Amino acid sequence: MSGQDRERQRLVKALDAFGWTVVCENKKGYLHVQCPCGAHPHWPHKTPSDPSYFRRQEQCLIGECSRLHDSNDRGLR
Repeated sequence: MSGQDRERQRLVKALDAFGWTVVCENKKGYLHVQCPCGAHPHWPHKTPSDPSYFRRQEQCLIGECSRLHDSNDRGLR
């Protein structure tokens, strides 16, 4: 498994902890991930040239969907 594959799997695990799901993976191996509210679909690059791409995507995607954060602020779980 290459370093990028490990980073991509780490991204998927991190997103899963916030309710994101992998909707599908196409024949070429590209993932389609979806946030818990369904309003923020994303297709992460498979082989990005930026070494910190997956870590930056994790921060952006988790921050993009605030449904989980809003419900925790109101005391809902």
